[in-house]
Amino acid sequence: MEMKEQNLFHILSNLIPLSLLLILLVIKLVLMELSLFHNFSNLIQSSLNLIFIIMQLVMMELNSYHKLSISILLSLVLILD
Repeated sequence: MEMKEQNLFHILSNLIPLSLLLILLVIKLVLMELSLFHNFSNLIQSSLNLIFIIMQLVMMELNSYHKLSISILLSLVLILD
């Protein structure tokens, strides 16, 4: 039973950062499309970039099977800037 709980925790700890990155990527893409509030969206995009960098540093510390997919997502976000 203890092994199952550890596996579940490991899976959840890997999926949560990945899902957060996907949500932030969608937010960033929507903000890129909004040109009406240009100054406000620039402020939000720069803060999202900071969040992405922090999450990348956190993921470097975690042993994760999703490192490749997360690094691809982060690269995509930085390219879109």
